[in-house]
Amino acid sequence: MLLAAVLLVVAAALLSTLGLGPPSPAERERRLESELRCPVCQGLSIAESPAALAREMRGVVAERVAAGASDAEIRSYFVQRYGQWILLVPDDRGTNLVLWAFPGLLFLGGAGVIVARARRRGRRLPSEPGGFAGKRPSRLALATTSAIIVAAIAVPLAVALGPRSAGAEITGGRTAVQAAPSLDDLAARAAANPGDTGTLVALGDAYAGSGRAGDAADAYGRALKIEPDDVGALVGLSSLLLGAGRPDGALTLLNRAVAVAPALPDIYLLRSISRYQLAGAMTVDARADALRFLDLAPNDPRRTLVDELLAAPGPSFVP
Repeated sequence: MLLAAVLLVVAAALLSTLGLGPPSPAERERRLESELRCPVCQGLSIAESPAALAREMRGVVAERVAAGASDAEIRSYFVQRYGQWILLVPDDRGTNLVLWAFPGLLFLGGAGVIVARARRRGRRLPSEPGGFAGKRPSRLALATTSAIIVAAIAVPLAVALGPRSAGAEITGGRTAVQAAPSLDDLAARAAANPGDTGTLVALGDAYAGSGRAGDAADAYGRALKIEPDDVGALVGLSSLLLGAGRPDGALTLLNRAVAVAPALPDIYLLRSISRYQLAGAMTVDARADALRFLDLAPNDPRRTLVDELLAAPGPSFVP
């Protein structure tokens, strides 16, 4: 019965896997985003984090999926920059292999214990006619018991791995993506733990999204006092400074952000705008930043804005 159960589980897994069609780019993006940890939040994936850095990372995922990179290549890209910690789900290599194999080993070990105990009990029971050991279970009872064991194991696995409608959650995997915390919730968290830069940056992003620029600048400023090179706070505060007509202050912050996170495209877009506003024309450096943004995010919907920047006249030289 145990052998039949194991074989049926394997068959169900293979059949359900074969039934799955190739995931769409949007499905791949959602899955990868749910597997990557937000660097500035506590316990959130980049799919559920409201932080600016998480938004940047989602953009990188979308760009690399569109460019044809595999899931493993995209995970490796982030691991090289942040370490294995960035993965919410450990890979199946090295010591992490134990985590993946443990459930199966536990099942096989438990099955072995049950079989061994049953054999020892059978040897202890009386074997004379009329005793329990002298009776064989009926075929119907055996078939019913086998069906219950197989169903108990195979059905949940088949449901977890089987085909699903587009966009549906994978049951049996991780829980559904949680809703992003509200502004009031973030404010309460920041008050309870004022040294948590991730919460402060997320609070600043929430304030900025609500049009409360002063409160957002205060939250970003508190984060930078704790961690001067926090990329989320640098980008968020530079955006506010640009909106307030302070491209000089924004440029200083963005130069620091580039040194910390050179692969985030938004930094180059904001720096290009800062340099354009400061010079009143599209300088060589501003143009280089705009082109770098397009190189990192060729399919970004803000491409129209960047094209307008690149079409702007350069500085005039009067002899």
